[in-house]
Amino acid sequence: MNKNNGGLSSSLGAAARALALVLIALSLFACKSTQQKTTAAPLSFADAVRTAANSLMNQVKKQEGVTGMAVGIATGKTVFMLDPVVDANTAEVNQASLAVEKILREEAAKVSDRYVFVPLTLENYDGAKYVVSGAMLYSAFTDGEKAGKDKMYKLALAVIERKSGKVVASSDAWISDKKIDVTPVAAYQDSPMYLKDKRVEGQIETAQMSPGQQADPNYFDSLPTASLLTEADAAYEAEKLEQALGMYKAASLRPDGQIMKTYAGLYQTNRRLRKFSEAEVAFGQLVNIGYQNNNISTKLFFGVASTDFINDAELRAQYAIWLRQIAKLFARSSGCLIIAGHSSHSGSANFNEQLSLQRATAVQKIMQKDFPQIQQRSKPIGYGWKENIIGSGTDDLQDAIDRRVEFKISECGKL
Repeated sequence: MNKNNGGLSSSLGAAARALALVLIALSLFACKSTQQKTTAAPLSFADAVRTAANSLMNQVKKQEGVTGMAVGIATGKTVFMLDPVVDANTAEVNQASLAVEKILREEAAKVSDRYVFVPLTLENYDGAKYVVSGAMLYSAFTDGEKAGKDKMYKLALAVIERKSGKVVASSDAWISDKKIDVTPVAAYQDSPMYLKDKRVEGQIETAQMSPGQQADPNYFDSLPTASLLTEADAAYEAEKLEQALGMYKAASLRPDGQIMKTYAGLYQTNRRLRKFSEAEVAFGQLVNIGYQNNNISTKLFFGVASTDFINDAELRAQYAIWLRQIAKLFARSSGCLIIAGHSSHSGSANFNEQLSLQRATAVQKIMQKDFPQIQQRSKPIGYGWKENIIGSGTDDLQDAIDRRVEFKISECGKL
């Protein structure tokens, strides 16, 4: 009896171990089927986006089959909410972002006719099964013989399950095109600052995650407010300025809505509506938040190889407001600042260091009227191209962010 029971127990134990191995194998297969796939060889912009998009949507389709997820039974549709693809360097949504979204929709329709893409809005939020997040990076190429030598664009995409916040599919692709259309859409083109904050950084990080990882909480938890801001941007693009203003104001009342993007929207919308005093108040709030996050990266555009601001009367009028508000902020605070000048990667290193220093010094002089102690509490520094973000040296819109002056908070004893 005991001997037979021992044999039976041994058999059951062996069967259990075999079953466990089968389950592990199936689990590994499921994970493998949704692993991020990188195209080693760079492709043209359109081909790279199609490759990444097709891979992404096929991963979702396989994931549904492996896990038995019956999505959209009531409607027969699987709803994907599309968060605008962001430029990882400038934190802007641009024309290349819109092109990615168009191709993504086309490739999704090829994979399944029940895949439906909707904009990121509050109305669509609860009904969406997934959120699609993306980022366009410009960084050193990491594959093949040219690894680390050349910088090029790379698209990273991720699909996040809305309820759990987990990444269920991801893909990326390198882009061989040296230039893409980085013209910002209106809501970003009119912004007075580059709006890179914790939410945007979280979006960029999430877009590069592998399946199974949890989306960055700074990004994922703020999606409802981001939905409202995306709607406001859409209204702004459509010239529905009063509607956009109402949405930006509503976002500012939300606990997680008091961010740079909100106040940039309030500034530019009020300005377009010729509510100039309200616009300046909004810019002051934007500067305060930038001060708290040590990110006051204003879009002060200079002429190529010049210390003069770009020859645009409208922009110069805005620059006067921006510099006045920044000066007043530091005048009433006890902090000190570094005025950091930068230049694009064209011309000699020595010339650009001098040019960027002259730009920073020119800005310091303009701010002195509203910040009388600026000579004692600030230091202009010329970085030349040492801290280029793009570094293409094209001297056009693509590397405009390299020709910038930004403000960095510093301990007064370290100036």
